[in-house]
Amino acid sequence: MLTAVEREHRAQAWLHPYHRAIDKHLTRLERIHPVAAVISIHSFTPVLNDGAPRPWSVGILWNRDPRLAPLVMTALRAKGLQVGDNEPYSGHGPAYTIDTHAAVHGRPHITFEIRQDLISDGPGTRKWGRVLAEVLRPVLERTELQMRRHY
Repeated sequence: MLTAVEREHRAQAWLHPYHRAIDKHLTRLERIHPVAAVISIHSFTPVLNDGAPRPWSVGILWNRDPRLAPLVMTALRAKGLQVGDNEPYSGHGPAYTIDTHAAVHGRPHITFEIRQDLISDGPGTRKWGRVLAEVLRPVLERTELQMRRHY
């Protein structure tokens, strides 16, 4: 267990610089584009601790802003992928990065959860990079995403 001093040291060394860098980057992007979308990418284990397999290739987490999630899920499913809607985790709870950098600013946002065995090597990560780019490129060009919206 970390002491309060150790936690604060880690926050000063890693957490705060990370979030300052995100703020700085989003500010830079919004000098060029009216509104920057925030895309978060995480991974999940293919099997739960109890041995139950998780069927999804990718999960889409979202909360109140419906601008991105349905479009992205439709595009992923059109590629024949098993897509979780707020699976394997819920997007309805606190999500610090998305809440801090997107939701409170009205920026469109989404979180991808990709199954770890699909991105465990170079070919897998390159494949998923292409998949996400193919899916996101036309979606992010939509005019309704070029404005802030608070829910």
